[in-house]
Amino acid sequence: MALEISGQAPVPLRSLQPPSIQVLPVAAPGGQPLQLLHGGKSITLGEIAAEWDATDTGALLEWLQANLRQDHRPISGAALVSDFNNKLRRRIGFEDAVLTALQWPVLDAAEAKRPSRSACASSPAG
Repeated sequence: MALEISGQAPVPLRSLQPPSIQVLPVAAPGGQPLQLLHGGKSITLGEIAAEWDATDTGALLEWLQANLRQDHRPISGAALVSDFNNKLRRRIGFEDAVLTALQWPVLDAAEAKRPSRSACASSPAG
């Protein structure tokens, strides 16, 4: 599994939770814009959650650092799921995602020999 951000090299992930999808029937007055409408139903995407080794660098780290500097611009990219032979099996694209959560690794001397991991969640802007 990997996360591709803004067309840059994919960042390897430890775990990935694809977005949930909620579909609700919609009745809206004519001319009113909706976020996403398909067959008379509103479609809402939930959060994408990912966990990675905190020692990895690249586009994911750059995006997180930008958010810590109060630069909350939405990003586009894709979650990539590969098989054991690194053959791409699924690509879940997303656009205009904003960071909604960041989990820091536990700083514990007893765990010093284990790789440190961080996690984040994002959802579509708007």
